[in-house]
Amino acid sequence: KRTLAVVLGDRATRWEFFLLIWGAFVAVVICAAASLFPLWTLLTLLALPFAVRLTREIMGGVSGAALNPLLKRTAQLHLLVGALFGLGGALAAVL
Repeated sequence: KRTLAVVLGDRATRWEFFLLIWGAFVAVVICAAASLFPLWTLLTLLALPFAVRLTREIMGGVSGAALNPLLKRTAQLHLLVGALFGLGGALAAVL
C-alpha cells in the first residue's frame, strides 16, 4: 500500500495529524477575528478539550491496533466541530 502515511513515515504523519487538527481551530479564530466568519463560529472552541486529549494520545506514540479507537474519536471530533460551527452560523443568522 502507498498511502500518504506510508510515504511520510510515522513521525511526519503524527505531525501532519497535529497540524491539521490544530490548524482547523486556528483558521476559525483567524477568520472570526477578521470578520470572515461570524463570532458565533467561535463555539467550535468548545471542542478543544477533546482535541487536546486526542492529539496527546496520537503524539504520544500509540501505534498498531491501538490507533483504531483514535480513528473513531477523530471522526467524532470532526462531527462535533462541524456541528458547533454550523450552530454558530445558524445563531449568527437569527440573532
